[in-house]
Amino acid sequence: MPEVSPSVNQTPCRIRQVNYCWESLPCDRCQRPAERFTTAQRTAIDPDLDAPVLLQIVTSVHHCSECQHYFLAQPPFMRPRAIYANRVVDKAVQSVFNDNMALRCAPDRLVHLGVNI
Repeated sequence: MPEVSPSVNQTPCRIRQVNYCWESLPCDRCQRPAERFTTAQRTAIDPDLDAPVLLQIVTSVHHCSECQHYFLAQPPFMRPRAIYANRVVDKAVQSVFNDNMALRCAPDRLVHLGVNI
């Protein structure tokens, strides 16, 4: 029996660096000022006109000295712990509600944008 080599799906995309760092932010628990402690990196996928964009996001990590809480600066174009930018989610919702597309067909529309779900 011949061996079948595994296939790899490759989608051409662009890479965009995004810096979302702040010196100080209000703590998300107690709202007191929290200084930047360090930075962290996130990766996200965002649709674009020609091909998807891979976002390499650097965010600031903050520490609140009052309540001893660490938290990330949350970019407004992302949901917490998400790998897709809000525009991907918006496109899927618009496909279902505005275009009356069946929910099971929405991922196929996103594939045409270069976003594989």
